[in-house]
Amino acid sequence: MDTLDPADISIAPPIRSMSGRIQSADAARILGVSRRSVQGLALRGELPGAARIGRVWTFDAGRLAAFITQRERDAERAAVSGRPPPPARLPTRAQTNVAYERLMAGRYSRSAAY
Repeated sequence: MDTLDPADISIAPPIRSMSGRIQSADAARILGVSRRSVQGLALRGELPGAARIGRVWTFDAGRLAAFITQRERDAERAAVSGRPPPPARLPTRAQTNVAYERLMAGRYSRSAAY
């Protein structure tokens, strides 16, 4: 019986990536918000590098990282100046629900046309 060489075992990275793009579940994990929140932000054009490919939202990982870095800088500047940071522009639950319903309505109206 052959023994298994540990060097032959590959471990998948924690974030699925293809050519620098990640899906909404990964973006949600990175941002620390729900997947629906990410989809709502993307639908409103508030997340950089977002693209809807068929039914799946994908995000440019580099642009998402730059967005987070900018938000961190905004918070640091606010702490030094004593002023509150600019709003994060995260949607309310109601806004996210409306965006999600709009997304789903478009999805089902197209499939009915086929």
